[in-house]
Amino acid sequence: MKGKIPRMGILSRVGCVTAIVAAISGSAVARAQRGPLPPPMIKEGVTQKIAEHVYVIPDFDAVLVPNVAIVVGTRGALVVDTGLGARNGQAVMREVEKVSKGPELYLAVTHIHPEHDLGAGGFPARTRMLRSKEQEADIQET
Repeated sequence: MKGKIPRMGILSRVGCVTAIVAAISGSAVARAQRGPLPPPMIKEGVTQKIAEHVYVIPDFDAVLVPNVAIVVGTRGALVVDTGLGARNGQAVMREVEKVSKGPELYLAVTHIHPEHDLGAGGFPARTRMLRSKEQEADIQET
């Protein structure tokens, strides 16, 4: 019988399926009891200067965390992407304030996925949002 896998009877197979379903259900119940997971956060204090006027907040390969770009001019800054939710947007703003040289603030997003766009709520009211026509159309469709 070497190298052969013994066949399971119907009761053994039902038991395996039941165990798998219970394990999956148990992990879902455990997640529900913990409550929603916090959003993945953009790291502060790690902003890197990559060119004369360009900075990046790296994503460190974290799921649902974008690389955020900050382009600094003499009158203000342009931020590209925001992170997921207002807390991430506020973290980005704290990094922008460290490198910006003027009061003007522009925000562009690469696309409307939540981790790139939903942090806009953490930016100040003076922020000028820049969107392509395609992004505006996508937003209207949702």
